[in-house]
Amino acid sequence: SASFQNFDMNSSEEDPDEAEDADEVNFGKGDCLGESDDEEFFDAVDGVLLRAGSTNSIEITPERAARLSFSGADELPKFSPNFSPSRSPTEKKPVAKIGEPGISTAPGDLDMLPIPTRRQKLPIPKEKEKTVSLWSIIKEMVGKDLTRVCLPVFFNEPISALQKVAEELEYCQLLDIAATHPKGSIQRVVNVAGYAVGSYCSTEGRTKKPFNPLQHETYELICPEQGFRFMAEKVCHHPTILAMHAEGRGWTLAGDCNLKSKFWGRCIEISPVGVQQVTFHDGEIITWQKVSTTINNLIIGNMYVDHYGTMKIRSSDGPVAKLKFKEQNFMERQPHQVKGDIMDKSGTKVATMQGKWDLAMTCTMLADNKTTGVWERSQFPEDGTSSKYHLTSWAITLNEMLGGMEEEIPMTDSRRRPDQRLLELGQYSDANAEKQRLEEKQRAARKKTESGEKAEPRWFKRRPETKDSAGNDQILYDYVGGYWEARESRNWTAVKDIFS
Repeated sequence: SASFQNFDMNSSEEDPDEAEDADEVNFGKGDCLGESDDEEFFDAVDGVLLRAGSTNSIEITPERAARLSFSGADELPKFSPNFSPSRSPTEKKPVAKIGEPGISTAPGDLDMLPIPTRRQKLPIPKEKEKTVSLWSIIKEMVGKDLTRVCLPVFFNEPISALQKVAEELEYCQLLDIAATHPKGSIQRVVNVAGYAVGSYCSTEGRTKKPFNPLQHETYELICPEQGFRFMAEKVCHHPTILAMHAEGRGWTLAGDCNLKSKFWGRCIEISPVGVQQVTFHDGEIITWQKVSTTINNLIIGNMYVDHYGTMKIRSSDGPVAKLKFKEQNFMERQPHQVKGDIMDKSGTKVATMQGKWDLAMTCTMLADNKTTGVWERSQFPEDGTSSKYHLTSWAITLNEMLGGMEEEIPMTDSRRRPDQRLLELGQYSDANAEKQRLEEKQRAARKKTESGEKAEPRWFKRRPETKDSAGNDQILYDYVGGYWEARESRNWTAVKDIFS
């Protein structure tokens, strides 16, 4: 079966099925009841966003292709993307214990570290969860400032927004593949586009919201089996801005995101403002911005998540991908569709991409009309606790405190957040009490900031300019370094305990 890495790069006639312009996006919502652009949101109805994924080599059958609504479904080839992990948990390597002081976690040294055995399900709840009606909460909001209403913990999932950012790295093998392609190539842009779309797949069914991090809260993830390390920090509380930095096999990923939300009565709309940027070892930089998200049917009907808008993936060396996420409506028989075009340096259309953000993406080269798989979602776990939150197998591991980690991570890490941990354990009453305590503590910290006390981020620094030399949006926060060095020496003296 043909790997995407080997498709022909010659362009030819345009795809007759690609009539819709990816730039044309029209969305109507009705009368806006309120928005959180300039208000404090804490853990109210602000931010459900950011994703997860897959690593399996699978076959796109005609039946599966028909569900994806592809043209030429009967001729679709097998999907063999070659992005399974390079090391299995049973493979023996000359290793050092991750928790030992002085052990490097740099990407080039990760192959020397052992692959941890990660959990496959969440803990069994210790209490029976209470039934809470969202409608009863909304009724209490009438006449009140929505941005200052705190929802009980029952509306949360047991991970933080920082960990939800890390969910996207499940598909980092697509960035590994992109790094192996030549600078400025169409193949590289297509693989990055597959990574960007795949980051949304875990939002399907995720109607509970992540915990809104406290100011200076951080999260780290070291993944020897996939060859990357990641860290993120909440760099601004008002508005909420999260910044991240990750290093992998031939690439560095950076980004920041300010989640702006609007309450429309029947749905919540989340518009992420910020840029994602991957820099490859040869100097090529590819950037993109996320599309909008809605959580629908808040009062009546089954709640569901949808994404819509146009995503433009730009390369510093010329190629561009424009992908349109089609908004779902009640007449739509094929929801979650994503379609778009790939242009070369001259602006000539050379390929198309099509699929669904919750299932799979393929690419068709116009030179030979050959369709090849780029990405497909992994299977969700079947155990009841995880399915309650609709977490993927990858997401289930994100809040796990592995052996030795207690002595390694800083006091600001999301794994140490008590209300989140209590929710994971199913101690719902205690989790709700802790959540209220931490939110009161956050309010007190904000008052100090408003009175003149600075609250600068510890591991990131804001850029003075929001645009690059070409006039395009750029990342706002740069990683300043020092985190992994502090971890290696276990020196967190400059880090405060924000959860006690």
